[in-house]
Amino acid sequence: MSEAADHGFRDGPLTGIRIIDLSAVISGPFATAMLADQGADVIHVERADAPDIVRASGPLVEGSGMSAMFSAMNRNKRNIVIDLKQDAGRELLLELVRDADVVVQNFRPGALDRLGVGWSVLSEINPELIMCSVSGFGDDGPYSHRPAFDPIVQSVAAYPSVQIDDEARPNLVATAVCDKVTSMQVAQSILAALVGRANGAGGQHIEVAMVDVAIHFLWPEAMWNSTYLEH
Repeated sequence: MSEAADHGFRDGPLTGIRIIDLSAVISGPFATAMLADQGADVIHVERADAPDIVRASGPLVEGSGMSAMFSAMNRNKRNIVIDLKQDAGRELLLELVRDADVVVQNFRPGALDRLGVGWSVLSEINPELIMCSVSGFGDDGPYSHRPAFDPIVQSVAAYPSVQIDDEARPNLVATAVCDKVTSMQVAQSILAALVGRANGAGGQHIEVAMVDVAIHFLWPEAMWNSTYLEH
């Protein structure tokens, strides 16, 4: 292994990749934390009017004002607060995006477009940009603008049906399984897009719906009776 290659390996395979993380709670931040673990420079952007609710979820780290959960979800990142409702805030975000490789966001569908910083704007200033938009139920359809907390997605994707107790009552999985598996899909999709870009594919907009990922994750063993078409 050459000296340069050894240096890059020790710093992480994503050294030199910059990610602007506009996401909150779990589905986005957990994904970007994994990418930061691999060497990416992740800048976590919180909204000035609505800080990430996970900051105060669970026990707070003494002296920091941050919960242990927030610290775990945002490890190895830099943090900045931007008011995207102000012209100055939007201009600051655009400056960050000009030199970025990836943007991750989990606003409700259409929210960034209404703020004037959606995909069409960001890709215009940075054609090589990879953007991953995470939503609960996709960007269209009757559920597209509904809130998508983990228990809701579990219920829609039929997770309680495979968590039957001794009295035949369905139960939710006692962890944020749909959020977390979505994070893994987000991270994997971004890595695939970076490989595609390195091979000449250019930038692209990835859309990940939690309900799609949740069903895909549950399908192999929980939906086997629905796998094959009837003849």
